Amino acid sequence: MDDVSRLSWIKGYYSSMNYPIKEFNLFGIRFPRAANKDKINDFLGYFTDDEIFITVGTTKPGVDFVNKPEGVAGVFTLMEGRHERIWSPGFHGSDKPESGLKRHAALVNNSRYCKCTKGWRDINKNYVYDDGDIVVCDYFAVNFHCMGQVEENRSDIRRMSAGCQVVRSKKDFEKIIAKFKNIYKSLGNAATTDYVLFKSTEIPDGFV
Repeated sequence: MDDVSRLSWIKGYYSSMNYPIKEFNLFGIRFPRAANKDKINDFLGYFTDDEIFITVGTTKPGVDFVNKPEGVAGVFTLMEGRHERIWSPGFHGSDKPESGLKRHAALVNNSRYCKCTKGWRDINKNYVYDDGDIVVCDYFAVNFHCMGQVEENRSDIRRMSAGCQVVRSKKDFEKIIAKFKNIYKSLGNAATTDYVLFKSTEIPDGFV
């Protein structure tokens, strides 16, 4: 499938679901966990009126956080579907050496401009949403960021996501952020984006 076909399909999908098509439209595609449950096997991207861009990343939390959630009963996993005004410009990470992820420009769930994030907590640590889990909706610092400075060939999520949507390639992430900021430059940090998280089964063959 070429980009013209991809763009046509995703615009048609949004229209069929009555999702608004904006100047910038961010989306993710979630695949089931692989045999290696920490494998990076999802996709993230955006489309505009005349462009679509897709890259590798994760929409799922890493195994470390599933097995040992920090300060909560179960790690957060973002619900599939549409999330309205989920992120605005900000920063993710820390300048502290022990943080493991250097502070960098990102899209963040800022309560001043954004709606809260809805997802589920994997209480029973079995990697799937079932009766043992709980649905939550609040501000959990679930952001859209990259995996770091030199992560082009990384294969495992590890501690790069505790529920965030994370692009593997720094270069690709910066392309996405630059596009968003350029389109909404007049709004500054008050700019927000929606996000649609697809199940892999909703996507036609050849889309990724």
